[in-house]
Amino acid sequence: MNFPQPEPHFPGDPNYPLDGTSLLGWLQRGETAPERSLLWRTRRQAAIRPGPWKLLLERVATPYWGDETAVTESRIRLFHVATDGREWADVSAQNQNIVAQLSGELEKFDASMLPCPENTPVSPRVYGEAD
Repeated sequence: MNFPQPEPHFPGDPNYPLDGTSLLGWLQRGETAPERSLLWRTRRQAAIRPGPWKLLLERVATPYWGDETAVTESRIRLFHVATDGREWADVSAQNQNIVAQLSGELEKFDASMLPCPENTPVSPRVYGEAD
């Protein structure tokens, strides 16, 4: 496969240096992929996915799937995605040491990123909010 080459340098914001690990060796030459956690965030959620685990932080209260019971606070859920790919079983209560470790890594990641814009509307098609 012929993948486009990345730009040699993107200056960005010096207070928020770019993060990441190059996967070109894995993609182009079949090298072993580097071990690392996948991290992502939006205004509503943030997550970290190391190995078989996924820690999900829901910043905004939402009902559980199929349950109309409102959740009034943000919540953290932990899934063992190697055995629960659909993320149905929250195992955070049984694995509080993993929750503490991953929460700390997620907080560190979140603090290193630019702040999420607070006044930008979220798509009303997804969440029923007006623009």
